[in-house]
Amino acid sequence: MIKNEVITEIRTILIKDWDPLGIGANLNLGDEYDGYIGSIIHILMYSPSIESIILLLKKN
Repeated sequence: MIKNEVITEIRTILIKDWDPLGIGANLNLGDEYDGYIGSIIHILMYSPSIESIILLLKKN
């Protein structure tokens, strides 16, 4: 089971460092990128590479 802290940290990184929709500080949209979290966790657990994460985020 993935700890809430990991999910929160990934969510924060997506919003602060990636954020293609520009939602940034809008707290009402803080879960906008949650659909990516499962895939990112899977990559980190089974084939950890920055390239894999970049490919995931670029294709969507």
